[in-house]
Amino acid sequence: MFSFLKKKSARLPDGKEAIIAQLLSNQLMLTGTTGSQFAVDSLEIDDDFALGYLFGMADMGSYQFGPKARSEDDTLNYICRVLTIFIQADARHFLEKILERQEKEMFNVGREQGANELGDWVKSQGQSIPTTLLNLTS
Repeated sequence: MFSFLKKKSARLPDGKEAIIAQLLSNQLMLTGTTGSQFAVDSLEIDDDFALGYLFGMADMGSYQFGPKARSEDDTLNYICRVLTIFIQADARHFLEKILERQEKEMFNVGREQGANELGDWVKSQGQSIPTTLLNLTS
């Protein structure tokens, strides 16, 4: 179904992918939750907003920092690499589960929030700190 899931990327994540994953992880650090646990919990309770937020932030990262001439597979590979760093495990299955929720209204609200927060962080040169995940888990 998703051709990017069949490919094993030999390329290691670059610094920007790790930074995006760290922005996500930093929000959870104060709550004692790991990216991996947050991902599992979000799937178990069908938290479409949280899953959309993760996807939106990673997608905006692809837009801001990924290859300029890119295909949908390139974008999904970039997103998968960000999520792999975030959950500290292979995220292909996790991303497939996220993509199944794209039609849900709250997923799209979360996606927009995640994309906007990363966009604001980039525009402010790091002065605007994303906090939505912190607020969801506290």
